[in-house]
Amino acid sequence: MSTRQLPGILGSATLFIGVFMPIVRLPIVGEVNYFANARGDGVLILVLAGVSLALVLLKAYRELWITSVGSAGILAYTFVSVQSKMNEMKAQVAKNAARWQTQLGECVTTL
Repeated sequence: MSTRQLPGILGSATLFIGVFMPIVRLPIVGEVNYFANARGDGVLILVLAGVSLALVLLKAYRELWITSVGSAGILAYTFVSVQSKMNEMKAQVAKNAARWQTQLGECVTTL
């Protein structure tokens, strides 16, 4: 293994492991990751990580820009999408919180 291969192998491994790490934690849903039971963008990231690893092992370094741009694009899209959805949820909660009222059950359970 050459010194040029080590960063590529580490990068591919990082992408592969990162797919299964949580990207957001929601109160009711729990932790959500890229893979999302093979329904999320994580499948594409896994494919790109595998292709990247194969390109590194074949020493085809010039072609790595394709998988790099693809991975970065998917990650950027997901980041923007998650931020947008979280802002929508926060706005919805704030809107609905104005309609919340304490009822008799709250008083009884507090005693």
